[in-house]
Amino acid sequence: MMKKLYKVSYMQWKSDLSGLYECEELSVGENKKEAIAKVQENAEKDARLFDAEEITNIFGYKVILDNGELNLDAEKINITDVANDVSKQNIFDMAIDEACRQWCDFINEAPERKDGEGFAKFFYDIFNEKVSDVMLNVTNNIKDEDAEILMQFKNPMELIMAVGQRDKHSLNPIRDTVEYVNSHDIYTLPFELNYSKVTNEAKQRHEALEEILHIIPNPSFKSSMGWLSYFRNIAVEYGDESMRPENPYTDFISMLERIRGEFGMDILQKIYDFGCETKDWDICEDSLYTIAEYLEDGNDTTEVSEMAQSGYFLHSYEELQKQLEQSEVMDMNM
Repeated sequence: MMKKLYKVSYMQWKSDLSGLYECEELSVGENKKEAIAKVQENAEKDARLFDAEEITNIFGYKVILDNGELNLDAEKINITDVANDVSKQNIFDMAIDEACRQWCDFINEAPERKDGEGFAKFFYDIFNEKVSDVMLNVTNNIKDEDAEILMQFKNPMELIMAVGQRDKHSLNPIRDTVEYVNSHDIYTLPFELNYSKVTNEAKQRHEALEEILHIIPNPSFKSSMGWLSYFRNIAVEYGDESMRPENPYTDFISMLERIRGEFGMDILQKIYDFGCETKDWDICEDSLYTIAEYLEDGNDTTEVSEMAQSGYFLHSYEELQKQLEQSEVMDMNM
């Protein structure tokens, strides 16, 4: 009978006996009873209220345990299977690093480890533990909006593991991966896309980046993504989805073109170069025009970022001038 993957949950007393807390583990069995029994073998004696939920798919991919993509019940690793699966290669690399570190950490206390005997099984255990950790994190923490972002790729697990290699101590690899995708042009990432599920926003971001290349004299990826991320986040902050713009980048691109036509390339480039500093700014698309007027009036760029954080450019340039004059008077009277 084919084995199945289960997420087993149970309750256990806190160390100070002040109450119960929930625990979760992955387990394999032909049915819920067998999966729970395997967890009970290693659980604390006071563990209770066991339940099991079968995991049939992750990100829409069917989970197969015997000869499929994730074999958690194997005593040994199929090297051919690993070689043909990038996500498993990444887990394999992580497992080697972790196994070597743990093995060597106690080599003085356990001198029998020096000849390497027993390392193979030790490594197999670490490998399966890493696979379990990744799967459990995915099944527990994935949000609908994050799943939509990750399902744009044919192999989301490959992407998650690749991003995880950049920060092996990440507390939330799903969130890190989503942020990584949102800060890039997905059409240029080295991962195969599931084109039927690419979001409208990702397409719009790609198109906006191409338009920026034709507008800005000296474009850079960081500045471009800084601006696009800023205006995308503003759109997402609309509580009512019906109030969100259909394309969060249209007004921004139009404003760049307007500034280029009315103020020239020099001022356009100066404003664009602030793209890496916009995270804490309080502006809208029209604010860029006010900044252009501010620079055209002979002011330099040194105070623009601080003023933008304080919301100075949310007003017209005439109102901004009045605010600056009032600030000067107040400084003189202090």
